[in-house]
Amino acid sequence: MQNCKLKSMIYLMVVVLLPFMNIACGPTEDEYMAKIDEVNRYKRLSRQRESEIVEQEKQIQKMGDSMKSLNENLFQVETEKKRALAQQETNKEHLDRANNQLQNLESQLKATNARTGKLEEELAETKNELESTEKQLAETNSQLTSTRSLLGRSKDQLDKTKDQVRRMEHQLARAEEQVEKTKVQLQNSSLTNKKLEENIRDYYLKITALEQKERALQRSYEKLQEREKELNSQIVSYNARLLEERSKGGAQRQQELLESLKQQLESDRIKITELSNRIAVRLDEQLLFDSGEAFIKASGFKVLKKIGNVLKKIDDKHIQVEGHTDSRPIGGVLKRKYATNWELSVARATSVTRYLVDEVNIDPSRISSTGFGEFQPVAENNTAAGRQANRRVEFALLPLRFNSGD
Repeated sequence: MQNCKLKSMIYLMVVVLLPFMNIACGPTEDEYMAKIDEVNRYKRLSRQRESEIVEQEKQIQKMGDSMKSLNENLFQVETEKKRALAQQETNKEHLDRANNQLQNLESQLKATNARTGKLEEELAETKNELESTEKQLAETNSQLTSTRSLLGRSKDQLDKTKDQVRRMEHQLARAEEQVEKTKVQLQNSSLTNKKLEENIRDYYLKITALEQKERALQRSYEKLQEREKELNSQIVSYNARLLEERSKGGAQRQQELLESLKQQLESDRIKITELSNRIAVRLDEQLLFDSGEAFIKASGFKVLKKIGNVLKKIDDKHIQVEGHTDSRPIGGVLKRKYATNWELSVARATSVTRYLVDEVNIDPSRISSTGFGEFQPVAENNTAAGRQANRRVEFALLPLRFNSGD
């Protein structure tokens, strides 16, 4: 790349100095020494320019290394962020499982409480029965006392009373058994309640630990977000500086390239134009093609070869070959070949591109072709001169893309 730039500068110096060296009468010694001094001055300027270009390339390389390091740091940050999000999802799943288990335990506790309530109701009923039995027993005792006092009077009454006592005693024994069973059930219920309470405490402790971990992860995630914002601001600042430096150096190179192309190529039928960061070499259609045809004329090969040899030396631009037509629609037999002016403009641009690649050996990765039909005119189409100006082929020199973010 440096050799090509050096050749371009030497070629420019030769072009500039050539008029001074072709004087009809021979130069004097002073004039000859002045020309040699001028050539040496151009050589010094060329070497100075080369050193500036080398220094700029080193700076761009350093900036590229910095960008690569920033991209690696950003990738690490994204990886940590994804890992933290995955851990957070896992913690949420554990928390959901703990909540489900807690709900199950709560439902079991409710069922146990319901059973305990039923047992308490049964115990109350048993107590009521015991109280009624005690009352009956008291009555029986009173009856027994009265019966004993009346023993002598009625043996039959005594037997009846004994039978009632036996029945009462039997009911009392059954009631005592029921009380014992109720006590055992109450003890079992108390043990079950204690185990449930212990499980609930354990789950609450686990949930608290998970919540603490979640808060710690949230703090780490917030720190990573802050670091990501800092890196993004650094990247934006770096891109701004890089674009500013490119625009400063690019404006000067653009002007030098424009002047060089005008000196080498511009004529009555070849025009050089500039708009923003785009330089265009415009050719009249009649130089290259017959009316309605996309095959290059024999006279057009010489013009294309001259233009191609000049453009091939410009290695920092992308060449876009553009076909343009007037607004008159295609008709007759030609319509079978090209449905609209669009197809004709694309075919002409493709023919020129193939010639420059195959015959002039321009790098195919640095050249492309496109057709605009009648949709980008440079003059009105209501006059013959305007339509003639619109039928043209342009070579647009565009900035190369260093990466997808440019």
